[in-house]
Amino acid sequence: MVRSTAQVHSSEVVAASTSILEQCSRFLRGVDRSRYCRPCSMLSGSTIGQHVRHSLDHFSAVLDPIEPGVIDYDHRERDTPVEHDPLAARSSIEQLIRQLRVVRAPSAAVRVRVMLSADGRESLLTSTIERELAFATHHAIHHHAMIAAIARTLQLDVPAGFGVAPSTERARFR
Repeated sequence: MVRSTAQVHSSEVVAASTSILEQCSRFLRGVDRSRYCRPCSMLSGSTIGQHVRHSLDHFSAVLDPIEPGVIDYDHRERDTPVEHDPLAARSSIEQLIRQLRVVRAPSAAVRVRVMLSADGRESLLTSTIERELAFATHHAIHHHAMIAAIARTLQLDVPAGFGVAPSTERARFR
């Protein structure tokens, strides 16, 4: 395992989260509603909108939990306006960025409820807000990669680096 000699501060995690959300918003400017909702057979019929909604749900779970002090990524709404309308998605992104700007005590302890199996078995883990923001950011990058794949099948322009993990970018330039 390679360890970094630099310690990442909470503000850097918030900045990375903000950056990935802004990147998504910029990409969505070039996506019309028809393509945003078009199923992609290559990815099990999923749409750009479904992947956007799913990744934004993870940020919402951290920034606006259903139960105070408990982050739950598994209990979320599906088939929302964010999933069907790129303008609604961009509006949601703007709201999330506003919430990120006022994050207080990012190192505060929180609990994370995780579903362990399809029968609904769950576990409650201990974490911090900044750790979960880092997770939501990396999770978004993963979904941006799928969004990029769908976009390419729809002949949409995909910005360089969209959906590429920081570690992959770093390895490319070593």
